Amino acid sequence: SQESAQANLRQSLARLQNAIHNKAVEPPFVMVGRGQVQIHPDADVRLDAAEFEAACRACTVHGATPSVDCPLCLAHHQAAADLYNGDFLAHFDCASPEFDLWAEGVRAALRRQALSTLDFLAAGYAAQGDHAAALQALERQLVLEPWREEAYRGQMEILARQGDRAAALAVYARCRAVLAEEVGAPPAPETEALYRRIEAAGAGRPHHLPVQATSFVGRERELAQVLQAVSDPRRRLLTLVGPGGIGKTRLALEAAWRAVDDQIGPFWDGVFFVSLAGVTSANYLSTALADALDLTFSGSEEPEAQLLAYLRRRALLLVLDNFEHLVEAGVRLFGRILQTAPGVRFLVTSRERLNLAEEWVYEVRGLALPPADLDAAGLTVEALRAYSAAGLFLDRAAQVAPDFTPPPGSPELAAVARICRLLEGMPLALELAAAWVHMLPCTDLADELARNLDFLSATHRDLPSRHRSLRAVFDHSWAQLGEDDQEALARLTIFPAGFDRAAAHRVAQAALPALASLVNKSLVQVVTAGRYRLHDLVRQFAAEKLGDELRPRLSDAHAGYFAGWLAGLEADLFGAGQRRALELVQGDIENVRAAWLWSVAHAKTQWIGQALRSLYQFYYIRCWTDEATEMLRYAEEMLLEEVTAQEEGGSAQAVEITLGHLLVQLGNAHYSASRLGQAEHYLLRGLTYCSRYAELATVEVYCRQELGLTYYAQGDYARAQTFLAGALPLARQHGLAHHEAHIGMGLGVVELALGHWDAAQENLRAALARYEALGYQWGMAHAQRWVGLVAWQAGDLPQAEAALRRARDLCQAIGDRTGEALALNDLGGLALSREDMGACRALLQQSWEMAQVDQNHLLRSRVLRNLGCLLRAEGQIDEAQRHFVRAIQGAQTAQTTQLVLEILLELALLWQAADRQTEAAPLLALVAAHPAAVYAVRRRAMEAAAPVSPTAPALDEVVGRLLTASPVCAS
Repeated sequence: SQESAQANLRQSLARLQNAIHNKAVEPPFVMVGRGQVQIHPDADVRLDAAEFEAACRACTVHGATPSVDCPLCLAHHQAAADLYNGDFLAHFDCASPEFDLWAEGVRAALRRQALSTLDFLAAGYAAQGDHAAALQALERQLVLEPWREEAYRGQMEILARQGDRAAALAVYARCRAVLAEEVGAPPAPETEALYRRIEAAGAGRPHHLPVQATSFVGRERELAQVLQAVSDPRRRLLTLVGPGGIGKTRLALEAAWRAVDDQIGPFWDGVFFVSLAGVTSANYLSTALADALDLTFSGSEEPEAQLLAYLRRRALLLVLDNFEHLVEAGVRLFGRILQTAPGVRFLVTSRERLNLAEEWVYEVRGLALPPADLDAAGLTVEALRAYSAAGLFLDRAAQVAPDFTPPPGSPELAAVARICRLLEGMPLALELAAAWVHMLPCTDLADELARNLDFLSATHRDLPSRHRSLRAVFDHSWAQLGEDDQEALARLTIFPAGFDRAAAHRVAQAALPALASLVNKSLVQVVTAGRYRLHDLVRQFAAEKLGDELRPRLSDAHAGYFAGWLAGLEADLFGAGQRRALELVQGDIENVRAAWLWSVAHAKTQWIGQALRSLYQFYYIRCWTDEATEMLRYAEEMLLEEVTAQEEGGSAQAVEITLGHLLVQLGNAHYSASRLGQAEHYLLRGLTYCSRYAELATVEVYCRQELGLTYYAQGDYARAQTFLAGALPLARQHGLAHHEAHIGMGLGVVELALGHWDAAQENLRAALARYEALGYQWGMAHAQRWVGLVAWQAGDLPQAEAALRRARDLCQAIGDRTGEALALNDLGGLALSREDMGACRALLQQSWEMAQVDQNHLLRSRVLRNLGCLLRAEGQIDEAQRHFVRAIQGAQTAQTTQLVLEILLELALLWQAADRQTEAAPLLALVAAHPAAVYAVRRRAMEAAAPVSPTAPALDEVVGRLLTASPVCAS
């Protein structure tokens, strides 16, 4: 009975108090009152649950939000974790439902705290590089909750960053098995995406590193120190500092290759080398990084923002070479990457420090030298190789003179040691000196270098000793060259970066024999077959030999050559050879920039006109919109000044023709960046010149085409149709098959917006046939996509799916990630219309991952719209609304009114389904009445609207209210 139970409890409590002498201490250990028993909070006892909660609270008590970088926070969390050895009262049962309910609540709260503590510890230890402790903290989470996917993902990331790909994949397999058994569900999309990234990485690390043609000699201690430093999570920016020619680049590259080959460091997303010697401005730093990472910019978002978003979730090492000329302007981008991308590390070579708070500096010195008191009589080649400076000299000497093996104790061997000391172990100076051993005994070479050094010490006292050493060996090399080789080397300094054989011959009159001779003397370096470069210091010294009269003539020759070279690539850039042509322009982009800037600065309008179309096509395909706008605006200012100057002296026709063409390209640059108002402004200005000069007849076709597309994007379909229809006969008249195809596709898209499906299909199929005849795969892919969308609108779902799949495959083949993601998104929407939810989710997940990687806001808005429709179909009303609002935000940022209206319609239909008619009705009225709404969207809005609709509100008002009210967007 209850009475006997209570009596037993009283007796038990009495025995307990006697056993612990409860009444003899103050305060008592246990407080016993009517209907309650508890441990006294001030008693001299340790209570593990209380100590655990106190340790969890300690981080907020010490004055800051807990931080994984704070040693005190980490210590408090570790103390808390050590106290948690299992669930609260895990095996205690008193057969009381009320007690069990209370205990379960406390048990769950303490378990949540424990999981949070262990999660903090995993992040903290990972940040410190203590991977074993981080893995242990994650494993303890899985003991508490075997289905906890965040812990599995944490283990996968740590193991993959350590290079243990097999163990990371084994964790995924374990996760998948546990989830199937415990909850009967597959892993979440985030887990699947991480698994695919690790699996796709393969056994080797991704990398973009130049292959070295020569051996790496010495510096094993320095190499180990550099690798240890870049692997330390606290040293995310390591700068190798030293004078030019000291071997910074070679050391950085060797460290990068070791990180790749030996799986050293947490760089599971790869190791990438970026040469900055030819990058003349920090404005081009983002594009240089993107090129090395094989990242293609897309959409209208700033390239720097796309780069930061791409790097945010990656773990990689960026090796930036020759950063000294970009220090002041370039460190801002460094700071932003370090702040937003915690997995990115930098290894930088520079002649000066970057002076960032996060920077760690490693000074690179000369190679190890043979001592002056070395016993020359007993010296051998093997003994001399123990000093890395001598080892490098001997290796390089053997390359030009394979039989170079000085006998033991010989004067030649002693002279090698002397040369190393004279040149202070500078690798570049040693390599230049070694190139002469097939023509000059080492004893004579050492005497000549000593004389040069004495002369430089007397005449250039302000030069650092190492610089004098390098100058001495260069002066010697220069004096030994024949006149033809001297002239060739000096002329080659006009190239800001690398160059090929054809450019060397045409610009610098350096024929193949001269190039071969300079390569043999280590003055010109071979990059790849047929491509060469000068070391920066060699370029600097040799440029001093170039006369002031010759330099502008060479710059003219350089600019004229590359203008013609770009013009020669035009057909390929717009045709079947596009991919190879893009690679060629990319490879010579520093020469192209220098040629363009020289042409603009010296009013070379003919060369600007020659290069314009090809250069802009390169920028357009690469989505380098900012650089395109900058280059074109610079040229516009010069051309306007030239027009004014030439009008005063006579005719400005030639300049106005170039200006008209440039304005049209500038309008397209603004269109590509979704700056539609500016696009219209420049295109209309360009059209006035096109109408004036017959020489711009073909450019007029392009101008009218772009104006038509601009008006389409603005939702002015009537004007879009007028301009496109007017451009089509002009394209045919001038035989511009490429533009004829583009215009036809544009007309098809406009007809689709107007609801004329037959006319749309006719135009699009004709455009597709023209693209196929041209072999232009980009056009074929996008025409196929629109053919599929028209078939979908017309209700022919099998034809729609077939066309969209062809579009996806073509985009995949040519590397058009944006096009591929659009086709996947369309296929997902098509699957939803067939109520195939599984296929829809899988396709949209693929598209979303690509949109996330490329940071394409417009594409993400389209995917979010379809994901919202999927969630609506599954009855997840709140989640669907959040997706729609996020989609509207992105579409509004991209200034695409059509897409905003499409998403507003889907949101209105969601509210209708949720019986929120009052909120849905104004949106339906707005979409039904808005002139920018395409026919299919407007029709659906009218069908869904009530017979008597409210007055349509203003679009900006509706969007502003939605974005302001949404917590998703506010955050």
